[in-house]
Amino acid sequence: MADEDEGVKCDDEISDGQIVFSISVPQLPRASSPKTKLNNSLDDHSSETESAREPNAVKKDHSEQQQQLGEQKDYIQQQQQQHHQQLGEQKDYLQQQQKHHQQLGESKDYLQQQQQRHHQQQQQQRLEQSQLDNCQNDEQPIRRKSKLKKKQLSWSCEDVRIFEVPPAPPPDKSEPEKGEGDHRKSAETNSDCTPQLELGRVELIRKYRLHGFVFLIFLTTVLSVSLSWHYRNLATQMLHASQAVFFNPRTRQLTLTGSGASRSISGHVGLDMPSWQLPLHCPIVMGDNPHAKECVWKNNAIMRVKHFTGGEKSRHSSVECYTVSWESLHPQHVPHDCFDISDDQWYGPSNQSESLYPIIGKFHFSPSNYTVGNNGIFSSVVEFYWLSARGVGLKVNADDPVQVFWNETGDNRLCILSNYTGPFYHQINHESAPHLNYTLCTGPDTLSTHAFMLNELPSQKRQQVSPPISNLAGAHWSVKGHLGETEVNQTHVIKMAERLQESGFEDIKITLDSEWQGAHGDLTFDSKRFPNVTEMLEDLSDLGCQLTLRVSPYFQFSSDNFKMGVAQKKFVQDAGGKVTGLADSEFGLAAVADVTVPETREWLTKRLHVINRNSHTGSDDIAYSGEVPDQFKVRGFRLTYGRLEWLPYKPHFRLGENATPNMFRRQMTETLSSVASPLIVEHTSDSRHIPGLVPVQAELTMAGDKRCLTTGVIETALTLGLMGYPYIMVDGLGATNGSDLTGDKLSREMYIRWLELATLFPAHQHPVTPWNFKDANLTVAMVANLTRQNEALKMAALREKELLTEVSYGMPIVRPVWWNESTNQTAHAMEIKDQFLLGNKLLVAPVLCEGVASRDIHLPRGVWQDYHAPARYVIGPVTIRDHPTPLGQTAVFKKVADTADMAGDKHDGSL
Repeated sequence: MADEDEGVKCDDEISDGQIVFSISVPQLPRASSPKTKLNNSLDDHSSETESAREPNAVKKDHSEQQQQLGEQKDYIQQQQQQHHQQLGEQKDYLQQQQKHHQQLGESKDYLQQQQQRHHQQQQQQRLEQSQLDNCQNDEQPIRRKSKLKKKQLSWSCEDVRIFEVPPAPPPDKSEPEKGEGDHRKSAETNSDCTPQLELGRVELIRKYRLHGFVFLIFLTTVLSVSLSWHYRNLATQMLHASQAVFFNPRTRQLTLTGSGASRSISGHVGLDMPSWQLPLHCPIVMGDNPHAKECVWKNNAIMRVKHFTGGEKSRHSSVECYTVSWESLHPQHVPHDCFDISDDQWYGPSNQSESLYPIIGKFHFSPSNYTVGNNGIFSSVVEFYWLSARGVGLKVNADDPVQVFWNETGDNRLCILSNYTGPFYHQINHESAPHLNYTLCTGPDTLSTHAFMLNELPSQKRQQVSPPISNLAGAHWSVKGHLGETEVNQTHVIKMAERLQESGFEDIKITLDSEWQGAHGDLTFDSKRFPNVTEMLEDLSDLGCQLTLRVSPYFQFSSDNFKMGVAQKKFVQDAGGKVTGLADSEFGLAAVADVTVPETREWLTKRLHVINRNSHTGSDDIAYSGEVPDQFKVRGFRLTYGRLEWLPYKPHFRLGENATPNMFRRQMTETLSSVASPLIVEHTSDSRHIPGLVPVQAELTMAGDKRCLTTGVIETALTLGLMGYPYIMVDGLGATNGSDLTGDKLSREMYIRWLELATLFPAHQHPVTPWNFKDANLTVAMVANLTRQNEALKMAALREKELLTEVSYGMPIVRPVWWNESTNQTAHAMEIKDQFLLGNKLLVAPVLCEGVASRDIHLPRGVWQDYHAPARYVIGPVTIRDHPTPLGQTAVFKKVADTADMAGDKHDGSL
């Protein structure tokens, strides 16, 4: 009982979800294993009982104890086997769990429960083993089961170690519950599992430490790249700001930066080459010129960009320009550049039939598909010059075979490319590689840029001479418009002149636009229809008339000059370059004079001089040496190309690879200008240095139930004026939208309205004679009076010294309303197309529709006087509403003072 009193004391302490046991265990000798201890105890006990030879009762009790010990020994062995089996299963499961460390966190609570359970099992096994050892050594009976259960609560804190065990697999419900012996087996293997769990924890920490290190490297790399990209862009922006010419070879973006922050031009160049191909040589800064650039693409092309200004002595020193040139190193290379045109108003040529001024929408022009007619502005002049409302200008060399794509894809880009394809460039395509040259300029305003580009560019020619003022006085009268398709003779011309002189018209100029030659190309009067040319010219001179003849570069095969021209190779050759080529012209199949060489120009000039030297018959008397007075000469020529094929198919010029269709047109214009005054040029190119009249036909259309003149004639005149062609002639009246001008279709009212507009242009030609209408006498009187009135107004404006000086520098005569306030973007945005300025001081606002007796008129900045009501003065800018415009009177306002904008103080924008 003493042993019982000294029994094990047990305290249960609960802390933080764990049970801490205090166990006092007697100090007993410990065997290496429970099984060994039990065997030794049994052997010793057997030997002691045999030697003692105790009484039978004791032997009986002892045998019972041995039997109980044997049963307990078997039971313990059975429990150990089951426990070892369970530990083996848990060991396999732990090995699987080591591969899934990420699930450890989720199983933490469950592991704590397993820890407590295994601690209890371990202590229970130790207690039972301790009791068995005591029974064998002290020969004491094993305590009853009830006492054992009590002492199961006694634990030693020294023997308890807390460790984590991964969650065990769920038990199989089909198997019976395992007894307490199963838990004894797990206790023996806990010491083996703990190092493996500790090892897994270390590996997990090491793994996540590596992940963190990799993430840190990644974050550092991203930060470094971002900073590098930022500072690279910053350096690029600084380089942009420091260079007038900046080119990014990877993106092919060319940035041209002027002195002002907003004055820059951006585009993409070299678009024909593969995007991956970088230039072999393209320094960021040129050594000798920081404002230049030269880039070389191996076996493709060389791009050169140069920057220049007008200089301090120039009147336009604030304008900056850039020349871009492409030199092809491969015959298949096609220079292709695009520039941003944004949403500005742009003025310049297009092949549109509508929306000519400013350019609206999109268009595509190709010289390979070019015909003389139906090409918009290009039908009159083939030149590549565009000007924006914000002072940006682009001019392309007219001799280059330029294809133009204006906003073709709707992205507000102007693309130009040079390609020697098509029949017109067949000869050059075999002898030369494509090239492209153009100039971009930017200035503080539209007029500064325009004046600089027309006069101070190295490639431009200044206006050489101005036509005599007398050439702009009076009207031109078409014989064909008077007689129709009737075969014209000498009598018809004289009678027409007499009728005009009797009607009170002055400065009469009769254009013989019907066929006056026997065969086109004879360059002499048909002797059957014009038997005495000298007499006809004398009669016309007495009547105050001048004669203008229609000529062309074509020579019919039946003409007198055809055989001689073929023999002397005066004509353009066909595709093979050996035989004279024939063009399907308006005059039939004909050869074309090759004016690209001086020999042909001299030959043609002599033939034209013969016409005004004819003394009586119009014969080809080149040797005639008599001096004919100027008034008896044919002084004017009208150069025409017809409206069909104007050159042979795949033409070959004697000049060779340097000859182009544009050069041909320019040389033809120069040849006629040496013998003609006035000169009317229906079609030309790069000829702004020649003071010829450029005819523009007005058109009649139907607007609802009314006939109206289109604004196309004004838009075309404004555009040609900005291109450097100031002498515009309203060339009669055509028809559009099915309108018919024959018979009574052209009313007298529309004829008068046309005249109100045409007489205030530099020149005009009547489509018909006024006596063709009903009430002929009244019509003739009204036309003559209106002509005299407007002619006096026009000639007074044209004689102003200031205007003559400006025109000599390429400035237009017919000007847009915004001309005197070109920096005002609002004025540009108004896009006024039915008004114009004649010089700087006359504003013209014609009525364009029949049945209309008033119209709105916009007056720009300044003080304006009503020409027909001199007592009335208006301060602009202002819009006058419903200004009266009776038939036979053109609304005209004269600028009497240039003042600041006062409309905001005294007007609300309308009158």
